[in-house]
Amino acid sequence: MTEDVRIVAHPYGYTAVVEDHDLHRAAEQIFSDLGRAGYDGVELMHTMLEPLGAEQEMAELSQDHDLPVIGSSFGGQMWDASNSDEILERARRICEQLETLGAHQLAISTGSTGEPKTDGQLDTQAEVVREVTAVCDEHGLELNVHNHTYEMDWEMREFRGMLERIPEMQLGPDLNWLRRAGVDPWSFVREYGERIVYMHLRPQK
Repeated sequence: MTEDVRIVAHPYGYTAVVEDHDLHRAAEQIFSDLGRAGYDGVELMHTMLEPLGAEQEMAELSQDHDLPVIGSSFGGQMWDASNSDEILERARRICEQLETLGAHQLAISTGSTGEPKTDGQLDTQAEVVREVTAVCDEHGLELNVHNHTYEMDWEMREFRGMLERIPEMQLGPDLNWLRRAGVDPWSFVREYGERIVYMHLRPQK
């Protein structure tokens, strides 16, 4: 393993044991557990930063447990034009918070419709992703597009459509979701490796 590869953790698994999936209330336990486990950092869920003053709480926990915040996941129904203003407002706030925390990554999810997205929905989604990317640039953050299965379903319609619309798009693939979508993770990494700036891997049961 090269020295510039860091192993960090995402706290999604804690949603199974926290009331209302509210990870903010579990932040102390999350930082404590991950710090003791020896991870190089933590990628927050955006809900951990929603309460007023949450970035100061995360900064104190990061210092107390010697666990850097490297970024956050962030999602929304980016294909729906009626949501665009609200998503951009949320993106600006979380990017400001992450800059304060010294983070460098924002991993976005674009939201599922439950069926193949139309060309118009993909056009709207791509425009929102470009605008969020610009906000990230303003705050020294690197945006990557995180996948679930829906981006890879229907012969990778959404994934290929987004690459056509944003040729410079950077990726943060989840290898387990790729596998569940019937996409060989290692073939994907070989083909799109130059775009990959971040990667998720869930332990198999």
